[in-house]
Amino acid sequence: MYRKDIFLREILGKCPFFVVVEIQIKVKNNSLKEKKQ
Repeated sequence: MYRKDIFLREILGKCPFFVVVEIQIKVKNNSLKEKKQ
């Protein structure tokens, strides 16, 4: 979890906003899949 937060913060500083949103959506989808399993 902490690694993902740091990773997202680094992306926030480097990438356009829409890229960050797309990555966050992917992370949320991955966490939902993990919960279902």
